[in-house]
Amino acid sequence: MYLALGQSPTPGTAPASLALTRVQRADWIPFRWICRIVTRSHDRSGFSVGTGFLIGPHHVLTAAHVISPIEAPSTASITVYPGQNGESASGIAANGWAISPGYRTTDCRTVGEDYGIIRLARAVTGGAFSLAPVTPATAANLVVNLAGYPATRDRHARLMFRSLGRLGVPLRIDACTREIPSDGSPVRETIRATTVANGTLVHHDLDSAKSMSGGPMWILRDGVRTVVALHTGRVAQVRKAILLDATVQARVGRWMTDTLPPLP
Repeated sequence: MYLALGQSPTPGTAPASLALTRVQRADWIPFRWICRIVTRSHDRSGFSVGTGFLIGPHHVLTAAHVISPIEAPSTASITVYPGQNGESASGIAANGWAISPGYRTTDCRTVGEDYGIIRLARAVTGGAFSLAPVTPATAANLVVNLAGYPATRDRHARLMFRSLGRLGVPLRIDACTREIPSDGSPVRETIRATTVANGTLVHHDLDSAKSMSGGPMWILRDGVRTVVALHTGRVAQVRKAILLDATVQARVGRWMTDTLPPLP
């Protein structure tokens, strides 16, 4: 794969880093707030797995493409499994969801809008992540945690793993192409990306894998675990995330109170 960057914004090596490592106690805080998400399409032909995290007893924040996966964008049902870490888990049905209106499943130039929310049919007790006000300036080079459900470690992505690394600078995706080689080798993606002075799309150097999209990227400050970004997978060689800045948080707040308030 080839990546052309306007200013080569490769993150530096974090002073503290951790490759994907199995979470042993998903019942501990904050791992019990992290959710495996299973999405099924209308024809029920298959399912897609992703990651999300509790931001309240009835709401889960995740990537838009977890709610509306490119393989089956016509979502019929979503089941959420808080704190799953193995085969046995109790799922909760979703009774509503929303994604950023600027996101387009087939247009990688909109990956800066790749976030959405899920409303649960019943409340989950035991707490939830807080969201921190963050800007590109305060987030650059910030060391963060990530946890989720890598499909590379389990066929159905039922095992929770975590990693540690550093956020990078904001990106803008200007163009993208996909090439399907005639010899049957894997699809190659090419993007043209430039750094920008500000924006919610950033890259990072944390170890991650497929189905970890939607996972929280959090810090521990003053005893509070606070999410500052949302991992959204890769485009070409770039690991990317959405900063939860004031604009994103305002939209999430409106979803929780106006669009998808808890049902009686």
